[in-house]
Amino acid sequence: MTGTIEIVETIGQETNKVEAQWTTFAGSRAYQCNVAVVAEPTGGYSAHARNLPGAVSQGESVESALENITEACRGVLEEYLSTGHIPWSDVEIEGTVVAEKRILVNV
Repeated sequence: MTGTIEIVETIGQETNKVEAQWTTFAGSRAYQCNVAVVAEPTGGYSAHARNLPGAVSQGESVESALENITEACRGVLEEYLSTGHIPWSDVEIEGTVVAEKRILVNV
C-alpha cells in the first residue's frame, strides 16, 4: 500500500509543510521517530532520534544527516524488536538543534 502524508518540517527558523510518500510492505510495521539535527563543532551534522535511544547518524549536510538517520532508526528498531521491547523514551541531545523532522520507519 502506498500513500502521501503532509508533515511539518523545521530547518533553522523556517517551517514548511511538505508531502511525504510512504509505502507499507506486507508483514512490516511503521514506527514514528522524532528526529533532531545538531550542527557539530568540527563540521557536519549529527541526527538523533529524540524518542528512540541508540539511534544516531551523521552527514555532511542537514539533508544527508536526515537521510542517514532513517537507516539508523531501522537498525535500532530491528534490534529492539528482536528482544521483544522497544524502550521508547526521551533522549537528551546536546548542542544547538538546527532542524527537526518526524520520520516513519518501516521495519
